[in-house]
Amino acid sequence: MAADNETPPSRLASDVVVLTASKIAASLNVILLFVLLSHTLSVQDYGSFRQVWLINKGFILEIFTLGIPVSLYYFLPKLARGKRRFFVIQTLLILSSLGILVAATIYLTSGLLSGLFNNPELERLLKITSLFALFTLPTLALEGVLVTFGRTVVFSIYTIVDRLLLLVTVAASVYWFESIEAICITLVIFGFIELVVSILIIRSALKNYPIESQTFNVVEQLKFSLPSG
Repeated sequence: MAADNETPPSRLASDVVVLTASKIAASLNVILLFVLLSHTLSVQDYGSFRQVWLINKGFILEIFTLGIPVSLYYFLPKLARGKRRFFVIQTLLILSSLGILVAATIYLTSGLLSGLFNNPELERLLKITSLFALFTLPTLALEGVLVTFGRTVVFSIYTIVDRLLLLVTVAASVYWFESIEAICITLVIFGFIELVVSILIIRSALKNYPIESQTFNVVEQLKFSLPSG
């Protein structure tokens, strides 16, 4: 049976506009976060935070996802309805496995990274935030699932609200604790909440897609995703 596509071509332009606008708004929230922290933390603590952010966000999003989230855009529209739920679950399991690997790597190499960045405080902060990768990587499947299923507006609203809550949560942490350790712990807790919410949203998006086949090959997915990653 041929796969049906939930995102008609006529909606593509409007979806791109909505998605782009939400990502711009989300980026502005992150910029505001950096502005806030640059005015409230000491120079040393702010520098340490930027290093933690670089390692956790930059490395995770740009390197260790291995293109897995991109594969959702390629395979989901082509799959029959009965194969889609299993494919999404398979993708989540792959991303979760990568999350465990990355979290363990960051924790075990925190001392080495601290030396490379010439920042003794970084080792302690990286050990605190190492779980961030474990919680964050599976959430990267959310965009591909919602956009492919024609729920771009839902994802855009989620993105804006998520970044706004991140800004408010970190600001509250700074106000109450005035500690970079507290900020790092807040990021980890926030990452866990993001994971739970993302899984619930994905589960809701898949409720009309029963598992009728478990035949999709992991190797086939990796063959596509690794070069793009």
